[in-house]
Amino acid sequence: MAATIAEEMGKAFRNIVKGDQIEGVYTKPVELVSGKYAVIEKSKEFSLVPWRSVLERSKGKMVSGVIGKKRGMGIS
Repeated sequence: MAATIAEEMGKAFRNIVKGDQIEGVYTKPVELVSGKYAVIEKSKEFSLVPWRSVLERSKGKMVSGVIGKKRGMGIS
């Protein structure tokens, strides 16, 4: 699915793992087989992070955080 999104957006997919720092603009949620994810975009790449309802307040805005042990991203 990330490949499809990458093709649509014309950006490279950057995989993230627990403990990674993530920063970018939250643009939209996407539904995947494994659950709901948030698309976080940077200028030439994007990442998918587990979606949290608190992200909706930041739609179209810069977000940053660390992917933690719990499902989701602690944003600031």
